[in-house]
Amino acid sequence: MQAGQLIKNNIPPLIPSDTVSKALQWMDFFKVDMLPLISHKKYLGLINKKLLIESDLQMPLQQLHHDLTHPYLIESQHIYDVFAYAANHHFSLLPVLNQKQEYVGLITKQDIIASFASFKSLQVPGSIVVLQVPLKDYQLSHIIQIIESNDANALNVDVQILPDFEIAEVTIKINRIDLSRIESAFYRHNYVIKSLYHKSQYADELNSRYDSLMNYLNM
Repeated sequence: MQAGQLIKNNIPPLIPSDTVSKALQWMDFFKVDMLPLISHKKYLGLINKKLLIESDLQMPLQQLHHDLTHPYLIESQHIYDVFAYAANHHFSLLPVLNQKQEYVGLITKQDIIASFASFKSLQVPGSIVVLQVPLKDYQLSHIIQIIESNDANALNVDVQILPDFEIAEVTIKINRIDLSRIESAFYRHNYVIKSLYHKSQYADELNSRYDSLMNYLNM
């Protein structure tokens, strides 16, 4: 998946001849605190609501373009780049440009979170197991083999190297509700299971947290 596939053109950009008043009205209407400013497809930057509040309401936006920030993504960037950029830059939306540096649309933080949930199979029924493996013994192929030999599939795998750089913490989403057989198999192969999350045990709590998060983002 690439950044361009996340674009939803339901929030239009501003142009230099638009006034501060119009920009504030659009921000209130679309429930955002910033909007991109473009001129003939050229991306000029993001206009922040805080900057507008301090400006004359009838002032054209072209007089403010020197004070804008310029975050952006390229539409061909991988979804991992999108996640990383969003994590390191606290913007409520990110403009997307093509290879010619022309504006093609934007991605909101809601779009990023929704795509993250989809990409990580968070909404697919199943369970999660977290293993801790000495880095010198880590073999993803062996872990997958154990799962598949018990009539299951790994839907998603994340690996985090713990601070001492000697332990790999492996989080695996598995397409099975009951992990008892897989749990026993991991123990037989001397894997340390840090935690297990069975869908049947945690479904209500996870759904509640997800709904709360989405409600917060939509405020």
